[in-house]
Parts: sequence; structure tokens; C-alpha cells
Amino acid sequence: MDSRGEGESAPCDRSNRAHSHDNDGEVNVTVEEGEQAAVADVYAGDAASTQRPDEGVRTVFLFVIEADPDPDVLARVAMIFNIAHVAPRSVKFQRESTGNATIVVAIPLLGGVQADMIRRKLEQLTCTLSVSLSETG
Repeated sequence: MDSRGEGESAPCDRSNRAHSHDNDGEVNVTVEEGEQAAVADVYAGDAASTQRPDEGVRTVFLFVIEADPDPDVLARVAMIFNIAHVAPRSVKFQRESTGNATIVVAIPLLGGVQADMIRRKLEQLTCTLSVSLSETG
């Protein structure tokens, strides 16, 4: 038995969205007027954030990461930057023949709090040896 009142739709009801399929088999979803796009990832714990990733003044931060030269080090570091929901401006990866790997990432972020959170998460990776952070402008 459904406990919703008459006229109430189910929470997962997507009937007000238009769906279409293109030739590649991809599903295209059109959001109707008045429906809001997602602004937070509740599974990542940022439900309190209501600012869209593309809003606000961004500052470019420079991360310099020294890490073990493991084959998956670039992928591990890149996953941490996924938190920002914005593509980096530049990424440079360099590995000396016998030394450590150095990864330099310039990325526009909404502020120092977000940059520091990413820095702390990078430091928690077992493959990182050091992480430095600076504001470039």
C-alpha cells in the first residue's frame, strides 16, 4: 500500500523528463523548465554545498606532488582531483630514471578551503611522499 497522498508522485518519478536515444545508443535526457539540475553529490558527503561547480570566482592553485614511481601513481593522484569537479588547467608528470615521480597540477578552485582539502587527501595516499600547495593567481 502506498502512503503518498493523491496527486503526489514517487520520489524517483522521471515522467516530466523527455528521453531520446541517438544513433550511438546513448540516452539523452532533457530537463523540463522548473526542474533543477543536481548541485551536490550526497554520496560524497557534500550535501551541504549548494553552490554549483561553475559558479563563483576561481583561483588557480598549484600542487606539486612528489610520489613513488609506481605505474598507477598518476591515476591515484588524478582521482583525488576529481573531487573538485573541474578539469585542471595543466598537469605535468615527470619521472627521473631511478628517482621519484613529480606531478605538477594547476587547477582553478573556488578557494583555499577546497585546495587545502585536496592537499590533505593527496597526503593520505600511500604513494605520495610530499605535497606542496601555492596560489598562482
